Amino acid sequence: MLYILLTREEIVKKLFAVIAPLYTRFVKPLEALSNARRRAIYDYIRERGYSWPRELERVFNMAYGEVCWHLTVLERVGLIYNFYALKRRFYVNKGLPLDEAIIKIFREQAGREPSEEEVLKARRSCSQLL
Repeated sequence: MLYILLTREEIVKKLFAVIAPLYTRFVKPLEALSNARRRAIYDYIRERGYSWPRELERVFNMAYGEVCWHLTVLERVGLIYNFYALKRRFYVNKGLPLDEAIIKIFREQAGREPSEEEVLKARRSCSQLL
C-alpha cells in the first residue's frame, strides 16, 4: 500500500538500495575486476600491498563513496581484506599475510615498529577473521 503513494523515482531508489548489496554478494572475482576503476584500485593495492580510502580518493580522483563501494565489492569477492590501525582503515591485498601487513604499514606510515598492543588491536579489527 505504501508503494502506491511513492513516485516512480522513489520506488527505483528503494529497489536499488536493496538490490545493490545483494548484487555484490553474488559477484565472482573476475566479474568484480571487469569494472575498469575497480580493476585500477585493485592493481594499486596489489602493487603497493595496502591503501586506505582517502589515499585512493586522491590518487584516482574519485568520490569517497565510490572508492568505498569498490573496496566493499573487492572485499566481498575475497581479493582484499581490511583492518584498523594508526587511526585509519587499511585495505590489504589478500596475498599479504596480516602480520606482515601490520609491520609494513607501521614501518612505512609511522616510521616505527608496532607495539604488541597495536598488533593485537589490528588483528582484532581484521575483516578476514570475522
